[in-house]
Amino acid sequence: MNRPWATVSIDLDDLWAYRRSFGLAPASAASLLPAAVPRFLRLMDDHGIRGTAFVIGRDAEVAAHAPLLRGIAAAGHEIANHSQDHAPDLDCWPATRQSADLARAHVAIVAASGFEPRGFRAPSFRVSPTLLESVRALGYRYDSSTFPSSLGALARIWQTRRARALGTRADFAADAYGSGKTRRLPLHPFAWNLAAGGLIEVPVTTIPGVRLPMHGTYLHYLGDRAGLLARTYARLAVAACRQARVAPHFLLHATDFIGCDDGPECAFLPGMRRPWRAKVELLATVLQLLAADFTLIPIDDYVAQLGSAYDRPGRIPADLL
Repeated sequence: MNRPWATVSIDLDDLWAYRRSFGLAPASAASLLPAAVPRFLRLMDDHGIRGTAFVIGRDAEVAAHAPLLRGIAAAGHEIANHSQDHAPDLDCWPATRQSADLARAHVAIVAASGFEPRGFRAPSFRVSPTLLESVRALGYRYDSSTFPSSLGALARIWQTRRARALGTRADFAADAYGSGKTRRLPLHPFAWNLAAGGLIEVPVTTIPGVRLPMHGTYLHYLGDRAGLLARTYARLAVAACRQARVAPHFLLHATDFIGCDDGPECAFLPGMRRPWRAKVELLATVLQLLAADFTLIPIDDYVAQLGSAYDRPGRIPADLL
């Protein structure tokens, strides 16, 4: 019997974006990508998995990043659009400004990587009807911005307190990291009902029932407290997906491949108490758990298995956001 499909994706947010979100000056930030991208590629290659990398246009415009992005595409991974500047309030912008942001990022990604994006993920998991319309207008096949998590408010509280400890003020929009509305959305892919037609939504997976996070950064947060805790949590999360017949869409970030031995620049972020090799070992365990029950493919390939958004029943009105 064929195993169900699932996906692994990575948001390649660079250090400047994290520093900005914690109210720190981004200008002094070094790039994480020269270290994180090769480690990500090695991990995926070791397990024979192809995934999806969401790239920020601003980072694609950096000449030094072009070989890294071409390397992602050359390894058989999909490259998708993560906006031009990772603005936390992108979903609130006027439609024309949103469209310009996404279009600029698209051009930069194509120029740097040679790969034509077909999907989008919004910063901070915040989408709106106008932003979804902008994604659809680009001719993209899917959006993967919703994060139906029950811990969005706690994540915002943690970041606020962490920034206060740094002597700064956190910079994120209301309802970042999973809003009260999005946490009630389906865990299964669905189609948005937009004025211009349908658009497939591939939610970032949370644990069925309790809707707790199962992404890499949260696992590293637990791993900083106890490695056994993180591994047990991962096993329970994958088992819950299997039992509920929810295809996992497992999310990573560039910081998941950076450790305390890479220097102090990322020490203010969660999951930074262990060396990078220990963090990658945890991710390898998770990939093994996923691969035991699911066939892991890029998101665009997954969407292709679903068929046309126009033909999918039960579209969800975007005005529910």
